[in-house]
Amino acid sequence: MRRVTLAALVLIGWACGSGWAQVPAGEEPPAQSAARSVDELLDAIEAAWDSGFADQVELTDAVQTLKTILQTDPANVRANLLMGEILLESNDYNTARDRFKAVLNVEPSNFRAAFGYGKILIGNRYWRQAASYLETADRVAPEDKRSEAKRLLALAYAGMGETSQALPKAQEAVHADPESLDALQTLVEIRQSVATRDMKQIEPALEDAERLVAKAIERVQAEPADRERLMRLDEAYSLEIDVLKAHHNSLYQRDFRNQPTDQLNAGKEAEAAAVLNRMANKVRLQNQLRLALAESDPNLVMLAEKAVEYDPENMKYLEDLLSLYTTIHNRERAIDTARRMLEAEPQNEIARAYLTSVGAPLEEPAEATPVEGAGEE
Repeated sequence: MRRVTLAALVLIGWACGSGWAQVPAGEEPPAQSAARSVDELLDAIEAAWDSGFADQVELTDAVQTLKTILQTDPANVRANLLMGEILLESNDYNTARDRFKAVLNVEPSNFRAAFGYGKILIGNRYWRQAASYLETADRVAPEDKRSEAKRLLALAYAGMGETSQALPKAQEAVHADPESLDALQTLVEIRQSVATRDMKQIEPALEDAERLVAKAIERVQAEPADRERLMRLDEAYSLEIDVLKAHHNSLYQRDFRNQPTDQLNAGKEAEAAAVLNRMANKVRLQNQLRLALAESDPNLVMLAEKAVEYDPENMKYLEDLLSLYTTIHNRERAIDTARRMLEAEPQNEIARAYLTSVGAPLEEPAEATPVEGAGEE
């Protein structure tokens, strides 16, 4: 986004409030020119917002520009929406709420305003009020926002205790975007909640939890070094394990308070054993994942790199660093480290084995020497 100087902002503010002034024939009236300038600024801010602000300075510039526009045109719908969305992302709920309300006062069915305001109400656990705005958002949502609007509405219904509405709305969210981990996770959580009263929901909850884990694994396989994806997979495992626990508890006799006892229902031994075994396997996989998460901790990587920096000839430190890079799938740095090891110890089996396993040459290819006269006519 282009930078906007303070002088430009003052000029825009003056032009926006100046109205139609007399101008020489053939020249554009100031108000018309100012309106075009404001639209251009909003276009630039919207583009930067959609692609992600480059840095804090660019974000601050955008907020200041929006404030200036709203000082002279408080009802500007685009400026209010952008300000509300930026503030919501910055967790400034109170000010963001005011911006969305300003839009809803003039456009009650504006999707972005109803969606943003509903999100704020969800965050504050005002379930019934949130449902009112999110129902509007659901009705007018564009294609790429339908799943998220339905998911938030399902959460609002669940918060109200209206599970008969929450469950089908969560299913609609998944149907609208089958690849959304958020939608699938919300569906599992709502099914799990319903299962405390309706045991028929346990099997569907388990199936959906398996789908969630499978999709999270696919994401990790595409970007193995992405910590956010690893953490999302960890959450998916936790949710599946919780559903398995609920399944296991459902197999036991209940006391007078409807709590599970330590006595299995007759004939449920084999099913209980299968659930326990499945749970054990999931816990094992989750523990392996958490080890990978621990080893990809940026602080751990920094410590290992510093050790090599301070003692570059220490083969043990180089081996540890190679092992760490291999674990976090940093192929480029692992190859560089293995080659450093071979420079110091040409027959090092660990380094040679790693380079061979990834199909990398044992030595960095030398740059081609230009042939004298090549390319000359």
